[in-house]
This record gives sequence, structure tokens and C-alpha cells, in this order.
Amino acid sequence: MSEELEKAGLYIDESCLLRVLQPEITNETKDLRNECLKFNESNCIFFFNNLFLYLNAIFCVVELSEFKKIADVFIALADNYAKLVEVAKLKALSTLNTFNSMTKKREQEQQKIQSLLIELMIELDRLKINYQFLSKIEAEQA
Repeated sequence: MSEELEKAGLYIDESCLLRVLQPEITNETKDLRNECLKFNESNCIFFFNNLFLYLNAIFCVVELSEFKKIADVFIALADNYAKLVEVAKLKALSTLNTFNSMTKKREQEQQKIQSLLIELMIELDRLKINYQFLSKIEAEQA
């Protein structure tokens, strides 16, 4: 039964739920999501800890040149964090695009299979009519 479902592009997961994605892909997607959340959480904590340290340093600064140096470091940190976020966003978009293309591909395959099924049913009907016609001819000749 599960082999027939897999041929149709459907899968049953550990919870006995019907899925469109293979269980391995679903698990990898969940793992990637968890890793992204951990990554963002750890980087956020690092970012805000550094921000706190630099803000404390700003209040202790006496000269303007030191303030500028600290501001430059803070800007560099913010830029690096923005780059990390952009990379994570691009990876997420790539995964989403891959998923969407797989979904479209499955829909196209399903349409092809449905049209083939219709063609075969038409051929079956044609052959049945042909058989009936030939049976009548045979009965008349006998």
C-alpha cells in the first residue's frame, strides 16, 4: 500500500499522517529550522551582550575620538550581524523555492498521469465497442 502511495508522491510519516514530502525531507526541514532558531538566538544574545558592553564604554568615554572608534566597532558588529541574517534569509528562500518547484513538479506529474489514464480509458472503451462489433459479426456468420 505504501509503495503505491509513494508512486503517487504521497508518504506516511511516523505519526501515520499522509504527507506530500518524503519523511526524510520533512525531518531535514525541521532540523534546519531548529538550527536556524538556535543560530539566531545565540547570535542575538552575542549581539546584545556586545551592544551592552559598548554602550557602557560610551558612557565612560572622555574624548570624542574614542567615542568614534567605539561607534565604528558597533557599526561593524551590526553590519556583520546583518550579513548573517541576510545569508540565513537567502538559505530560507532557497529552501522555499526548492519546495515550491517540487510541488509544481508533482502537480505536473499528476496531470500527466491523469491524462494518460483518460487516454487509456478511451482506448479501453474503443476496444470494447470493437469487440462487441466483432462478436456480433462472428455470431451472424455462425
